[in-house]
Amino acid sequence: ISSNELLKSRNDALISDFNCIFASSKNQYKQIMRKLILLLVANMAISAGAKQIFIAPYGSDANNGTITSPLQTIGEAVKKISSGDTIYLRGGLYQCEKLVKIAINSGSELHRTLLSAYPGDKRPVLDFSATASLGKPGITFAADYWHVYGFDVTHAGHNGIRIVGGSHNIFEYLSTFDNGNAGFQLAKGAADNIIKNCDSYYN
Repeated sequence: ISSNELLKSRNDALISDFNCIFASSKNQYKQIMRKLILLLVANMAISAGAKQIFIAPYGSDANNGTITSPLQTIGEAVKKISSGDTIYLRGGLYQCEKLVKIAINSGSELHRTLLSAYPGDKRPVLDFSATASLGKPGITFAADYWHVYGFDVTHAGHNGIRIVGGSHNIFEYLSTFDNGNAGFQLAKGAADNIIKNCDSYYN
């Protein structure tokens, strides 16, 4: 599929004049579909007029969060967005020195707040080794109507991702591994969450 053609579609119009790619194996098919979903998610965010904030391993929380001046941490990015906005993680390894708690900026059923890998980049990996001695989850999630997509969480002292009361969220194409407790855990009334095509192992 031509990504240029996908990103031209800003409304509900049909996409035309696209190219086809034939997958030679099941793994290649999965890789193509994951990239396609990322592009479609990005296009929906653009169409909805959502604000976009970027973070990167080489970023700084003193930056303004644009694609050319990215932040470094999810926590700082969450402070800068509003309901229905988008946070993009550029590819690479994040050495997380702080735990992440997401409890604000809930989206809505029609306009979810998005936390996603950036389309076309190497897969982001959030490494919580520096916080492991605290014995706490790497990411604690307590907001509603978010769509969380496409990155890895590893070496947290407890759960990789703990969903505490957050509801109506979508967690998709995530991997949690080598954490101190279960990779994913839902607790304290978390309801109506979709955990889709995620991997959890060696926890």
